Amino acid sequence: MFHIPWYSILLMTIPQIFLIIKVGMRLFNLKINNRSCLLISILAGCTVYFLRNVPITPGIHTVVTAFIIILLVVAFDKINIGSALVSILLGFIIFGVIEGAWLPVFLKITLSSINDLELHPWLNIIGFYPILAVTIIIDVIIKSKNIILFDLQRLGPTNEKE
Repeated sequence: MFHIPWYSILLMTIPQIFLIIKVGMRLFNLKINNRSCLLISILAGCTVYFLRNVPITPGIHTVVTAFIIILLVVAFDKINIGSALVSILLGFIIFGVIEGAWLPVFLKITLSSINDLELHPWLNIIGFYPILAVTIIIDVIIKSKNIILFDLQRLGPTNEKE
């Protein structure tokens, strides 16, 4: 796995984690305030920075990151672990689907390869922002239309703040 510079964590990873949490939790009617979500995103982003330097099988860092986020959500917002697990994993899946759809198009447009993203972090950051924009639009639609897949709030202790 390639190393991510600190500015990529700041410009990509932290916003990505923030939206993963917000979108996933919104779809299951779980509330998390923005301050708590931002703090969790920053802590998880710092973890990602160091985790990406550990020589592990590609993809394992994503699984570890997901579980770190889940544990932070449980610790900070007293959301039951099952609810946090389901919502955060769905957030990862949604973000992954958007990224999977956009990345081949971006690489074709820029005449780049996956290796170029490692060599040129700013290219990676530029390619990330359309993914971020689509995810923000999805989050706004979910919030404005009050789309809830399943109401997990009734299953355990949750925080009522938004």
